Amino acid sequence: MFVSRMWRAVPVRLPVRRFATSNQLFKKLDTRYSAPDVQKVLEKGEVTLPEFLDLSVVQPKLKKSVARLNYDALTPVQSKSLMPMLMEDGVVCRAKTGTGKTMAFAIPVLQSCLETYKATGDVSKVEALVIAPTRDLALQIQQEFAKLIGSDKSLSSKFEVRLCIGGKVDRPSRRAPAIVVATPGRLEANLRDPRYLRMFSDLKYKVYDEADRLLDQGFEEVLRDIDERLEQAKSYALDNNMTTKNVLFSATVDDRVNQFAVSTIGKDYTYINCVNENEPEAHENIDQTIVKTKDIYQSHIAAIGDIFRKREEDANYKAILFVPTVIGSEFLFEVVSELNSQSRMRNWVYKLNGNMTQGRRDRTTQRFRTCKSGLLICTDVAARGLDFKNVTDVIQICPSLDVADYVHKVGRTARAGTSGNATIYLSEPEYKYKKVLEKERGIRFANEVEYTTFEEDRQKIEEVSVSSDDVEEYVKSMFGFYKGAVSVYRLQLDTVMRDLVNLLRCFTADPSATVEMSRKRFMMMGLPWSLVPSHFEVEGGAPNSGKHNNYRSNNFRKSYNSNDRPSYQKRFSGQRDFDSDFGGKQKYSNDRRSKRTFDDEAKFKNKRRY
Repeated sequence: MFVSRMWRAVPVRLPVRRFATSNQLFKKLDTRYSAPDVQKVLEKGEVTLPEFLDLSVVQPKLKKSVARLNYDALTPVQSKSLMPMLMEDGVVCRAKTGTGKTMAFAIPVLQSCLETYKATGDVSKVEALVIAPTRDLALQIQQEFAKLIGSDKSLSSKFEVRLCIGGKVDRPSRRAPAIVVATPGRLEANLRDPRYLRMFSDLKYKVYDEADRLLDQGFEEVLRDIDERLEQAKSYALDNNMTTKNVLFSATVDDRVNQFAVSTIGKDYTYINCVNENEPEAHENIDQTIVKTKDIYQSHIAAIGDIFRKREEDANYKAILFVPTVIGSEFLFEVVSELNSQSRMRNWVYKLNGNMTQGRRDRTTQRFRTCKSGLLICTDVAARGLDFKNVTDVIQICPSLDVADYVHKVGRTARAGTSGNATIYLSEPEYKYKKVLEKERGIRFANEVEYTTFEEDRQKIEEVSVSSDDVEEYVKSMFGFYKGAVSVYRLQLDTVMRDLVNLLRCFTADPSATVEMSRKRFMMMGLPWSLVPSHFEVEGGAPNSGKHNNYRSNNFRKSYNSNDRPSYQKRFSGQRDFDSDFGGKQKYSNDRRSKRTFDDEAKFKNKRRY
């Protein structure tokens, strides 16, 4: 195992430290942890399942709970991280998605709860806090704790796992839960209540799950505020000598994650790298394929056609189709649902996006998680953290604006040692994205195929009745997304926009259809006037067309340049979503609701590719 201080991986031997618990718990702690069985494991750097269950320091109740999970073996992440998380005060673990991370910290947390109960006869304060970036991931973490604790009634009655998330009413309780799983926003709000804050006075474990995603979504300031409040809570501590263990899990550990770890944990944290630097970031059990299409419309037809072909071939076909906008997920859900209605398979198509109520999202995730075969059409809300069993295929019909998102999306399949397929459909204008994946993430596609069944698939799909208004709303929602993709990957803007208008024309069977857009928005997007009037209808028409007399033709160049200045273009960025900004219905919203934005100009300038 490679364990290091800071975040450089160099082989060292794990130091023997006492648990971050009360002095009352183990008066002879150093003696116990110098036991031969513990020392042997520490020297080896990894622990196997039989070795862990044989350790004298592991609580008997925990051994029984782990045994009930019926694991054949620990995952590499669990094998490398269990002992450091028991022994160290600060741990940063880099691991891929779907590698058993949740159970890797759930087991040490339960060990801590059992130690406290053994020493004091009760767990009267919150023992562990787990912070997750999304409500869905928090629910999933709670379910993993339930697997570990719920199998033993004596444990479930003593150690409550309580959620602190948006959309859920917090019921008053005199008794503090042993474990709290929270999202940052709701936790920060609740900690403002002194009564709630006191429950965390003797916190033993604090876990940041998906830390890179927490930072991506702009929660850094919120997390720092939470830390400050938790420090204030220590003034009510029953044990003044108690310290808190900090554990951080992240799929990527870059400078930003490292700086956050240093500020939260300290310089001397233990870094555990469970990712081989020489292997591609995507899981080796995923068969990755690129399907090359002529344009964006063909990518849609190819993806839908392949979905129904594979369903006919495999009764256990279970797939996730990622779409970049909320309106897009709604539109394609209607299209695929109508196609599916012609078959006998009911309740086969599901949708998941940020516009759905939390109750509907919970029901959808539960149904898709338990179904044998199905298709989930979703936005990035499910790209990371959510664990669906037996997903055979992941489908993408366009690039991701962050190349790391590609890895997280394909990571929804081939989980827990299984295999899976990941297919991305790229049109000719989007093909630069492939080079970026290969160069920056080491992605290697096992297959690159040309799409050849367009006419066959089109005939079936074009039988679906769709509203021209719905198609136009969908296309408009994609303008903002592709504006970002053009900036990041230096795609040809005019070609991409022609493709999007062609998407409208093909779905509506109107070869002359155009998109109406205000003059201000057209210029904000920096679209070329050569697209007017062939593809866009703009108020006043294009310059020198004889149709813009009411728009100060003599001063047009000056007006255009003033609108193109950086201060003006800042209106194009910020906390805004593709759906509403580019003519979509206001009732929809983008899933990335925090401070992260797809089209932030400053971000794009720093992320230009090729």
